Parts: sequence; structure tokens; C-alpha cells
Amino acid sequence: MDNLKTQNCKSLPLFEGMPDDQIDPLINSGSFVSVQAGDLLFEMGARADYVYLIIFGAMKLCKPNHEMVDSIINFVWRGALLGSLVAENMNAKYPINAIALEETCLFKIPKQAYLELWMKNGTIRSRIQNQLMQRVLDMQKDKEMITAPALVRVSEFLVRLISLSPANYSNKTCFKLTRTDVAARLNLTVETVIRTMSKLTKENIIETKEHHIYVLDMKKLVDYSNTN
Repeated sequence: MDNLKTQNCKSLPLFEGMPDDQIDPLINSGSFVSVQAGDLLFEMGARADYVYLIIFGAMKLCKPNHEMVDSIINFVWRGALLGSLVAENMNAKYPINAIALEETCLFKIPKQAYLELWMKNGTIRSRIQNQLMQRVLDMQKDKEMITAPALVRVSEFLVRLISLSPANYSNKTCFKLTRTDVAARLNLTVETVIRTMSKLTKENIIETKEHHIYVLDMKKLVDYSNTN
């Protein structure tokens, strides 16, 4: 089983084009862990002793608000690193909760190995920095979209998720998300998200089934996301 996980790990964009003699020491520095839907990977305020790399599956990153209700900061999929932003800080703590959206396999990297092996590899370091920069750009995009109509915000959000290489089933782009998750991520009411997604469903742009969102017509979704 670990051999299969290792091959899946090596196939991630983070390692693309790298020879095995560079990848193997990195893989040997950590271990594989698995979590089920709803499991807490790490809790806000816990010591950030590990960095995690998603091999397959999906996680949601949450932060409790003043009413102690989780506010969803982001969703992350295959290839995303968790905990890398605070890894270089001594005695750092995780600033968010990480919760599995579905069965997820991750590669668990001790912080010391991450700093001494992973971040000393120029290719890996550059790709990690690019990933972190993309998250900053996503935050800026969120601010730009805050006053846009709900239809535009939901459409743009789904289009953006597609760029994160989600799973594909039967040539349909698929996300395991609930309407409640989408509402929490976009700071919209659940009722607003239900109405918006019902419209997209009636127009055969998306399909929802068993907590999955299937994108059927990417062109129309992009058109709505660009509506002023």
C-alpha cells in the first residue's frame, strides 16, 4: 500500500520533472497518514510540529468566529501543503483547524525535516513559494468579489476551484462540497446559495448529487463568473 502511496506522491506537481534521487530523500523523511470525512487533522492553537502534503482527498480550513462557529477560510485538494506558512517560526501554532471533507491521504513531514531537507531543495522551495503566493492572490480575489452578486460569486468560486485540479468522474469536474460549505466560504446565507445553485442546475451548468457538485458546462460557468 505504501508503495502505491509513494507513487501517487511522486506524481504530484510539486515533484514534476525531478529525478528520484532528489525525491526519495524527501519521501523518506516523513510518513503517510489517512483521515476520514469529518476528522480533525490539526486544531487551531496546537503546536505546528508537522507540515502536511495532500496526496489525495480534500480538506477545509476553518477558523472559529466570535460565536465559536467555524468560518471556512479555504478548501484545499491534492498537492496542497498545510502548515508550511508557519513552519519556519519557532514554537509556532496552527492558526486554523484542518478538517477532512472526504477520505484523505496526506504525507506528514516533521518540521525539522521540512526545513532541513525540503526547503533546502531549490526546486521544491520555489514551488512552495508559488503555492503560497497563489493563496495570497486568492485572498485578494475574495476581497474584489465581496460586493458582486451571489450568482457571480458562486460561479467565480467554482471556476477557481477547477484550477486546483479537482477529481474528475465521467468527464465531469467534481467537488465534494455541501451548500452549507459554499455559503460559509463565501459569507453568504445558505438560502442564497441554494437559490443560486438551483438556477445553475436548471440551466444544466452544474449538477448536485450526494454532497458532490458536478460542473457540466464550464463555458457558461465562466461566463457567469465574468458578469459585471
